[in-house]
Amino acid sequence: MRIHTGGGVIYNVHDLFELQLEEIIISSFIYEEEMSQKIKELYGNKYRVHRLYDDGKLNIIRDVPTVHKHISGLPKLKVKWIGFFGSTWRNSLVYELLCKHYILEFSEEPQLLIYSYPDMGFIKDDTFHKNLDLNALEANIYLQKEYLKYKNCIKLLWESGMNENGYGDYDYAAGFPYLQGENFEYFNMRIPKSLYEMERRYDNNSLNRKFCSYFYLNQNWGEGAKLRNVFIRELSNKYKKVDCIWANYYAWDRGESIVTHNKYKFKIAFENHSIPGYATETLWNTYRSGAIPIYWGAPDICSRIGVNPDSFIDCTKFGMDVAAMIKEVERIDHDDELYMYMLNQSPFVQNIHYSTNKLEQFLCDIAEQARVCS
Repeated sequence: MRIHTGGGVIYNVHDLFELQLEEIIISSFIYEEEMSQKIKELYGNKYRVHRLYDDGKLNIIRDVPTVHKHISGLPKLKVKWIGFFGSTWRNSLVYELLCKHYILEFSEEPQLLIYSYPDMGFIKDDTFHKNLDLNALEANIYLQKEYLKYKNCIKLLWESGMNENGYGDYDYAAGFPYLQGENFEYFNMRIPKSLYEMERRYDNNSLNRKFCSYFYLNQNWGEGAKLRNVFIRELSNKYKKVDCIWANYYAWDRGESIVTHNKYKFKIAFENHSIPGYATETLWNTYRSGAIPIYWGAPDICSRIGVNPDSFIDCTKFGMDVAAMIKEVERIDHDDELYMYMLNQSPFVQNIHYSTNKLEQFLCDIAEQARVCS
């Protein structure tokens, strides 16, 4: 039903299909939650829904030009995104945090340039760059050339991985591994926020699952990959067989690894490298699958990153001693009471909470410097 008024037309929520909409802004201090749920009930995830209020606080709606013009008091910040294929910049944490403090204006003469590593899945799905037909290596080379074009701006390397020194004269970096100095901020963006509040409640039926699996993408790159191959072969030959399941990138990204691993008691989660602060989705997906991780990787996985030492098998402490790793797996697999205790532990220690406050301040400091220097 439509009601015509002097100022326009009012549509009933059941008639939204008549409109060519992509996004909806809900502005109701009292009924926001009810309205949001109703839209989801009727249309699922068809629309991107923005809530103007949240717990009584006025939110800044991101990426909606019609709303931006009504926002008063926020300074503008000229930005350029490189390495964010498709719409990944829109869904990134850096965009979310900066939008709380600035109106971001996309510019070829930026005050702040934000560079990120290309993601293979997003490269293939990106219509803007599809004519370039880039693979992962070619995308890196292409983006590095793009990065070097911009001179008179502050450069932020976002979600940095292991090869920071190969990506130009950036001024700041945020991500992992943990880097020393005031120009770097550690924040592991691969950890799902839900993992911090995850409650693991499994009964003894979990003891009847298959032994162990390994869901792999890479077999040869890095000392961890080579160690992993030896460990899997030795564990299969000297104790119990490990099921090795190959998957392509898209299967991993869709979470098919999580579905697969819920059939197993253990899952091998070896990183490609052992670097302080470097812990990827290899470990986090294992927790989400319901298996106990057999982990090798970051030596500070507990002390720096906050992972609960009672929730996984830490093979890193054994160095490269495969025999000692196998002995530890055997010990836990034979002790049902210990296994169930570990399985029901929270992935993170209780005093670790998901917080972006420090990262947010870091980004604001950079943004203000960029505005002053421009």
